[in-house]
Amino acid sequence: MLAGRRDSLDPPPVLDATLHNVLRTAIDDASARRRGDRLRGALQMLWADQILESQRQVQTELASSAVLFVQKRRQAVS
Repeated sequence: MLAGRRDSLDPPPVLDATLHNVLRTAIDDASARRRGDRLRGALQMLWADQILESQRQVQTELASSAVLFVQKRRQAVS
């Protein structure tokens, strides 16, 4: 909520490398077995996983920026 006042932001979700590793294994397996249908599905899931990881990184950067903003604003008011 942008209008609400909070002292801190919730931390972003923790990166789960297990999902990434499982998807890489599925891609390797589908490729070795020449299963294009499974390869496509695994690649799509890996793509979605990468997008979510990018969003997690952005969330971390935004949270850091928000903390700096609040600190600077408090200093200016003091």
